[in-house]
Parts: sequence; structure tokens; C-alpha cells
Amino acid sequence: MTLLLENMQLSLLNVALDRHPICVISDRHNGIIYTMTHFDYWAEPLAYHRFCLRHVRSNLMTHFKGLHLRKLCWAMGRARQLRKWRMFRRELRSMFPDAWNYLSAISPEKWCLTHDDGRRWGILTTNISESYNNVLHGARHLPIRACIDMTFHRTVALFKTRREDASHCRNPFPPRIWRRFKYAERKAGAHRVIEFDGPSGVYKVITGRRVDGKGGNTQTIRFFDKTCSCGKWQIYRLPCSHALAVCRNRGDNPGLLVDQQFTKTRWAVQYSGMFNPLPHQDTWLYPGWALQADKSKFITRRAGRVRASRIRNEMDERDPDEPRRCRNCHQTGHNRRNCPNYRP
Repeated sequence: MTLLLENMQLSLLNVALDRHPICVISDRHNGIIYTMTHFDYWAEPLAYHRFCLRHVRSNLMTHFKGLHLRKLCWAMGRARQLRKWRMFRRELRSMFPDAWNYLSAISPEKWCLTHDDGRRWGILTTNISESYNNVLHGARHLPIRACIDMTFHRTVALFKTRREDASHCRNPFPPRIWRRFKYAERKAGAHRVIEFDGPSGVYKVITGRRVDGKGGNTQTIRFFDKTCSCGKWQIYRLPCSHALAVCRNRGDNPGLLVDQQFTKTRWAVQYSGMFNPLPHQDTWLYPGWALQADKSKFITRRAGRVRASRIRNEMDERDPDEPRRCRNCHQTGHNRRNCPNYRP
């Protein structure tokens, strides 16, 4: 289980006390770090603490500047093979020695996939928790009672939608997992498999050449250990194209290589929670206390429209090399005004 936290969500750590082992991904907020290091039930191997790569990079860029340094930091964090991680480390250490001294003070298992030992399931950032904030968009500006009521009803609506999606799904895996699985299967058709030790499950896979000149790499598969030298299988718990090529060579069922957490059945269970409508307020128990406003803390609202979104920072800046995408369909080559997929 992976729990994603923002810096103001420290109280949410209590939600998963009975779920072990758990991986907590957060920024380097002092309160979260203190909790994860000073309480036994959050100590390894019951729980593992990892840092959001976007926050690590943002903290780095507040001390040092440079687009290439920004790219190298991200490349080190997301590298899946140790040889590539070492290559990026050598380049960063030689070009930006002060920045490397800053990063070396952070344990690599906290922010690098190559040293993570598969605890974070390939999740680099807290973007998933940010996506839920979009579900609750607009609730933050309401009074506290209305904010709680909207949060409750939008959560109920989200669970209802997800339950319906899971019941109508005709594939063995959720849509996003199914697309990744089929894409890897298509790539596996161009690979060549060489058996080294069939009973032990050791195979060599030579990838096919692509039109752009890439490919032709060699990967080692240990089929029964569910590991590949590319690192994808053990990190994401989804079979890479090399593993699927070996599976096809053996004549096994490729669906059995996918972790049970990604099956349609598990997807349906995740959104099977039941909610009950709130009873009438007259039936509520009196808590014995009441909230009282501190008028000394009141701030006069400034003129103009209230900000509806958070203040943008370095993490929100677009990479200059990243192509612009349509805000409607998120494809490249056009914008929202001339989007061919737009339906008024």
C-alpha cells in the first residue's frame, strides 16, 4: 500500500495504521519526517518513507539554477537501471559539484527508483493526491459546514462512478493497466528470446531494432523471480515487453504475470465502500463543546476577486523541450480552439 501526503496532511497518517507494509510518499516536511522516524509503528519494515521527486527537484532548484541540472536530477530519480543512474550521477557530479553535495545528503533510497527496492511501486510524485484535489475543486472557499458537506457528497459521487466503471469493464484489468499491458505485448512481438536455463527460468532477450535506430539491447530475465534487468517488472509489478516475450516463448498465460493489485476484481473492491446519508441534525450527539471564532485573527479581505487556485511555483513551470498540448484532449499538434475532438 502506498500513501501520498502533502505537507499539511500529517494527521492522515493515522488512516493506515492497520495496513502493513505501507510506503509513505511525501515532501520533506519536518513534521512528517519526525513522525516516520520517532514512532515504532512507522518504522521499517512496517512502513517505508520516500520523498516526492518533484519536491526534491524543486528544493534543489531553490539553491541552484540551470535547466540541465533540473533534467539531470529528474533523470537520476526516475532511472530504473543502476548503470544509467551511475552515468547520470557522474555527469551531475562533474558539472555541478555543489549541487551534488546537496543531493548526496539525501539518502538515495528516499528519492531514486534504483535504490528503492520496489517499495514505491514506481510512483515518483504525489500527483495522485493532487488529482483528488481536483475532485474537491471549489470546496475550499465555502464555510466549514458547507465544505464538509460538499466533500462528502463529491466523494460519494466519485465512488459511484468508479463502481460503475469497474462493473462495465470487459477486460481483466482496469483501462489504464490494460492499455499498458497491450502496448508491452505489441513490443514483445519484435523481441528474440534465447533460453539459457529453462528449469531455472533464466532467459536472454534481444530487443528488436526500431525505425529511429534505437533497440537492439540485451536484457536478462529471471522468470520465476519476476525480475528483468530493465528494472520495469520488479518496480511497477507489471510485466515488461521482455517478460511477455519470454512468456510467449514458454506458452504460459501472460495475465498471470500481472500483480493482483492491478486486476479488475481488486479495482472493484477498492471502490466497494458503502456510504450512508447523514441523519437529521436533531439526532446528532452534543459534543459538549462549541467552536468560537477569534476575532483578533480576522483579516479584512482585499479588493478584487479571491484567488481560486494555489500560487504557482517552480514545479508548475513547463519544460521548454516539452511540446505544448491541447487543454481539451491533451494531444500535441493543436490547441483548444481548433481541437478536432471538441464537442460543444
